[in-house]
Amino acid sequence: MAILEGTALDDAVRIAEEVRLAFRATSVPGADGQPLSCTVSAGCATLEGEHPRPEDLLHAADVGLFSAKRAGRDRVAAVPEAP
Repeated sequence: MAILEGTALDDAVRIAEEVRLAFRATSVPGADGQPLSCTVSAGCATLEGEHPRPEDLLHAADVGLFSAKRAGRDRVAAVPEAP
């Protein structure tokens, strides 16, 4: 999880995409010496409203994460403003 205070949703998605692409391009040797590759799925959300609650932000980001996974993994999904 990363909290990007003062960051617009579009910028958060761009940053998450950069992380996703960098992670996918990296491989590490497995126990047998063969390279392992991994992917990243991410959910991005913003916190708005008169009385924002951190748990609302976490819930919205979690909704985005599961949306990314349902869409095929190795993706970034954005959820418009959490209440």
